[in-house]
Amino acid sequence: MEVSAAVNGKAHLGGHDPAIRVTWEKLRTSFWLVPTLMAAAAGVLAMAATWADRLLIHADPAGMPVFVFVSTTNGARDVLSTLLSSMITMTSLIFSITMVVLSLAANQFDPRLIRSFMSSPHTQFVLGRSS
Repeated sequence: MEVSAAVNGKAHLGGHDPAIRVTWEKLRTSFWLVPTLMAAAAGVLAMAATWADRLLIHADPAGMPVFVFVSTTNGARDVLSTLLSSMITMTSLIFSITMVVLSLAANQFDPRLIRSFMSSPHTQFVLGRSS
């Protein structure tokens, strides 16, 4: 990269505002950016599923594909509550164990380990998928 014109008397790389770079770096290394985006996408998918459910409410249950869950309201509520409680338990366990392991590793090796772990897109994707 070449050094661009001086901004406020200081030269910087790439022609971008340093404040934008700092903000982008904070977002990129944020532990919650990708999981939050994935949770928002899940909310949109939930609204789409609700919309599809309203379209299919008067359809014949025998003509539904195999992957469509056909049950009573109470049965669906029981399945949903079981799935949600297990997902919340799994997510809290994953985050807790991850933070304990990172704290112990940072104490023994290098504090920069946490920053490199948090900035990894693979780690953020896995944590986002589990939340």
